[in-house]
Amino acid sequence: MQNAQIELLVLSMQDGDRRAFSLLYRYFSPQLKRYAVARVGDASDDLVHNVWIRIDRDIQKLKDVRVFKSWIYRALRWEIADWVKHSAQRQTDTLENVPEPVAAIEQESSPLLPMLEVLNPDEREVVELFYLHEMSIEDMSLTIGIPLGTVKSRLYRARQTLKANYEREETDHEH
Repeated sequence: MQNAQIELLVLSMQDGDRRAFSLLYRYFSPQLKRYAVARVGDASDDLVHNVWIRIDRDIQKLKDVRVFKSWIYRALRWEIADWVKHSAQRQTDTLENVPEPVAAIEQESSPLLPMLEVLNPDEREVVELFYLHEMSIEDMSLTIGIPLGTVKSRLYRARQTLKANYEREETDHEH
């Protein structure tokens, strides 16, 4: 779906069009679920569902429809942060029990995922958002809440790390 189509659907949704909500839901839910699974595993369905409830309730507050994608990912990041915080407080599910991001989504198998294990979480997140969720640098900045320059430097470092790791593996396979 192109940005212009998304923006028109968001405007329609703001006017109360349930069909527009449904189309946006079907388009973005698989992407949001994949993002959430990478962070919290099995709790992802509930978290994504909660985000859509919030979107339905708060869509009128979105003043610039061009930032819808980053807005929903940011809402999901907040939902995930709340879930992690409450899980830790209840001590029913400690952070040690949260699946490793790459292991949690191996069943969704992108050839990129196993390579991401070498990255730190901040770099892994920008690589996922850029390559798997096709987010622009500007949208990533809004989603994560960091300056454009920080997004660019994390993406650059991640690419350098991935390149070095790939070259190291290639050298090891030759010997």
